[in-house]
Amino acid sequence: MEFSSIFQSQKVFFNSHQTKDIAFRKETLKKLKSLLKDNERRLYDAIYKDFRKGRSDTFLTELNLIYNEIDFFLKNLDKLSKPKKVKTALSLQPGKSYIHYDPLGVTLVIGAWNYPYQLTLVP
Repeated sequence: MEFSSIFQSQKVFFNSHQTKDIAFRKETLKKLKSLLKDNERRLYDAIYKDFRKGRSDTFLTELNLIYNEIDFFLKNLDKLSKPKKVKTALSLQPGKSYIHYDPLGVTLVIGAWNYPYQLTLVP
């Protein structure tokens, strides 16, 4: 599959607005963590074949950082995604102003060679 067709299918999915739902985001993070856990041996083997990097080093510099990020967002996503009240300009009174944190679109992440899992999945 070419990048352009992958990009187009991701745009279609994004435009379905499913990614705006907090429960959907949390479930997706749980699935990602489960997928990584279920395939840890394969991930360790691949890094060893490429870099001769041991399991403990791979865990500490790659997988553990990803797991910590996932856990942080599972714990804090509700709070982080709540609208934040901000000052309203005098010209807009008596209105109220908020910042809404919503997904904005589709991105392409290209990871670096030295920490391929972490630099691809943490962003």
